[in-house]
This record gives sequence, C-alpha cells and structure tokens, in this order.
Amino acid sequence: MLQASSHRKRNWLAIGVVVVTAALALIVWQWRRGADPAGPLQERSSEQRKAIALATLQGKPVCSADANPLRGDCLPAYLAGLPPDPGKAGEATVAGVDSNNDGIRDDVEIFIAENYGSSERAVRALRFVAKRMQTDMIDPPTTPEQAVARAEADTSIACYESTVDWEVRVRDALEEVRAQMVNTPERFGRFRAHDKLFAGMVQKGTDPFLTIEQICGYDPNALKN
Repeated sequence: MLQASSHRKRNWLAIGVVVVTAALALIVWQWRRGADPAGPLQERSSEQRKAIALATLQGKPVCSADANPLRGDCLPAYLAGLPPDPGKAGEATVAGVDSNNDGIRDDVEIFIAENYGSSERAVRALRFVAKRMQTDMIDPPTTPEQAVARAEADTSIACYESTVDWEVRVRDALEEVRAQMVNTPERFGRFRAHDKLFAGMVQKGTDPFLTIEQICGYDPNALKN
C-alpha cells in the first residue's frame, strides 16, 4: 500500500514538472516571437502574396456554389461585399480607413479575404487578430503593466492556433497579417514601442479551462472549413 502511494506521488510530481516546463517554454516562445519583429515583419511586408486580386474581378458575377473560384471569370463569394480598397488614403493615418466600422482597416480586411478567404475559420481568426492589433495601434498601452494585462486578456492568437488548419498556419498567415497591420513607418513605430513594453515582463498563457467558444468568442465548429 505504501509503495503504491509513493508511486502515485512520484507520478503526480513528474506530471507537475512537465506542466511547469511546458508553461515556461510557452512563455519564452511567445516573448521571443514578438521580441524583435523588425526584420521578419518588414521582409514579409514586401513579399505579400495576393492569391486572388479583388481589383481584377470587380464587376464580374459572383461564382455559383459549385464553381471553381480560382478560374478568374467570376467573383468568389468570400470577396463579395468587401469595402473598397482605400489605396494611399488608407496609409495617411495610423488608424487608416474603416468604412464599415467593423474594427478592422479596410485594406487588412481585403488582404485577409484575398489570401485566406477560402477558409472561413482562417478568415474569422485572422480578423480577430487584426482587430486586437488595431486596438493597440490606435489606443496603445502606456506602461508595461497595461501591456501585459491586455496581452493576458487577448485570446486571438490562441484562437488562431487552435482553429486554423495546419496548411494555412504553415503559410505564415499570422505573420503576413501582422505585417499588413504595420505597413507604414508610423504604424511600425507604434508596434515597436508596444513590443518594447514587454521587456523583462512575464505574462500568463491562456486559461486552459476556457472552452474554444470562450477563447474565440464564437463557435469555430459551426464554420464550414
């Protein structure tokens, strides 16, 4: 009996060590991912890929449900109803242009739809990331404590990593959207200033007891793909 009890204690201790180690690794990984964004983000901002350019399909009929949207003679349904591209006017201020007042800049909304519109889960998760970033862009935290508190309350990246297919994730969708968000010197400067607030700070990971609906604010399983 004593041997069994001792064995169980050792098992629980081993599990505890693994959990703590994993949590520390996650914290370090999250910090390093955003520690020096200058290089990766600036490189990606000049290499952004347009899977389907909305401008080339304007005025064409919306594709039927069974049509191949990549054929180019009709407008994929996921590109219909998007706001107009603001062009250079969208780069005049940090806030940019958000003509439909959904909390996401029009150029970013178009970018997500053009590149990842074929996946409803990717679009929903990437829009969540962009909306959270936009909040920090136009109303940035001013102290490390504020920055950490906001980051700990932000579940957008956890939602993305938990719901988006691996094929989309391996294409660096998250980093491409982040690059689009900081596509002017002033925006990039805000991003850098925000990132520096985390120097020397430690933040908690996402609460493991939250459901996926609580993490995302919607039910990803209700989406088609």
